[in-house]
Amino acid sequence: MSRKINLLVLLLAVTLGIFSCKKDSKPDPFNAITLTEIKTLEPNFSNKSIVLTDANGNLVTKLGSIILFKTNKGVYGKFQIKSVKVPVDISNWEWVLEMVNFNADGSIALKKQIVDTQAEVYTDLDLGIANCPFNTSDFSTSFNAEAVKIIPSINGATFWVYTN
Repeated sequence: MSRKINLLVLLLAVTLGIFSCKKDSKPDPFNAITLTEIKTLEPNFSNKSIVLTDANGNLVTKLGSIILFKTNKGVYGKFQIKSVKVPVDISNWEWVLEMVNFNADGSIALKKQIVDTQAEVYTDLDLGIANCPFNTSDFSTSFNAEAVKIIPSINGATFWVYTN
């Protein structure tokens, strides 16, 4: 009988150990943001520039930052800064964005990665393409007078750096 109790206690201890070691998986914040949340946060959006790097090429807006947007055509979406490579010559930088646009019903209309490798380029978030004409673009990457990389809003698009 004592042996059965010992075996039962051991089995219980092992079972509890397995479940207590299981890590709570947190949802990926980028994937968790919905169209409803973006629309709720829209009053925070603006057409002000977002500083990406300082004059020395140091990141100001961190990797993994999420930027919510409404395009010049009224499409809501989000993008996340996945990687940034800033060489000594800051004008030859590269950044990779993961972006998602939503349909009016909240389903995903477009999901894609954009790679920007030029110092100054126009980006159309409706189509998810860099190097587009100015008149269809939502933002450009460029330098201001202090050689800081910024994202100026163009043609009525608005943005907000998501904080949670």
